[in-house]
Amino acid sequence: MKDLLKLYTYYSVGHTEGEKQICDYLQQWFTDNGTTVERIGNTLIHMVSDELPLLSAHLDMVDTNGPAVHFYNNDGVITGYNEHYQQTSLGADDKNGVWIIMKAIEAGYEFNFVISECEECGGDGIYKVKDKLMGCYAVVLDRRGNYDILESGSGTTYCKTLAWNLKNFWADGYEVTTGGMSDTQTICKKIESVNISVAYDHPHTAEEETDYDRLEEIKEDIFRMLDDFVHYPCKPEDYTTTYNYTKGRSNANSYWKKLYSHSDLEDDWAI
Repeated sequence: MKDLLKLYTYYSVGHTEGEKQICDYLQQWFTDNGTTVERIGNTLIHMVSDELPLLSAHLDMVDTNGPAVHFYNNDGVITGYNEHYQQTSLGADDKNGVWIIMKAIEAGYEFNFVISECEECGGDGIYKVKDKLMGCYAVVLDRRGNYDILESGSGTTYCKTLAWNLKNFWADGYEVTTGGMSDTQTICKKIESVNISVAYDHPHTAEEETDYDRLEEIKEDIFRMLDDFVHYPCKPEDYTTTYNYTKGRSNANSYWKKLYSHSDLEDDWAI
């Protein structure tokens, strides 16, 4: 929990010094943990291979009652309070997602990741690095609640096939549903994507809280995914947006051909 509470101490509202400070901290943290990151503004990216998954989270938060300096753990539910003991946002949206990426690095997993700036300001950070993103699929760690897997958000289709594949892989209470705006809306234009719950509630308010026990379980689910999950890319009619975008990309075609050895499937799916 120590690393998570450290993240919560940064009042990282978009376009403020706090956002730069948390980015400085994370850049050094990744360096200390043997992971090279490229920094573009206050966005950190680590891209290795199109054959590895992409994890995504964001740094910024919505302004409420100022920085949290006191934290309370009430039966696993974490809340934050400012210097005047008024409840204030933790920035769990989306530092919980950042924390999962940090824990996966500590555990020795290899994957692509992006930690963006200014998601709450309209997704400015992810848009600036969109051409650098890579991955065989993408999981955005930026949804309220405990068991949601988003197949779409704000009218944008992500990837229904990936959402249902993950639901069936994890089992354990997950539900496929729809949500609001996130960086997934940009990432899905290039990589088959979903957005999943990371155990915070009441985002964008001073009453924001984290279910820490559930966050630990989600972290373990991500580890199981990185260990054992294989996403068989979806049929074009299930995911028109990304299919059309990636149809001519040699790396995407190579990935599909590696997974599908039968010529009839390749012909049917225009690979």
